[in-house]
Amino acid sequence: TSNLMFSEWIKIFRDPILTAALLDRITHRALVMNMNGTSFRQR
Repeated sequence: TSNLMFSEWIKIFRDPILTAALLDRITHRALVMNMNGTSFRQR
C-alpha cells in the first residue's frame, strides 16, 4: 500500500513512461478505493 497519489509516483521512479506502465500493470484488474477520513492504523 502507499499513501501517495498515483500522480506522485513519478517522484519515486523518475520516468513517466515507466511509471505509467507500472501503474497500468498494477491497476489492470484492481479495485482502487479512495478512502477519506482518519486512518485506523494511526489510532
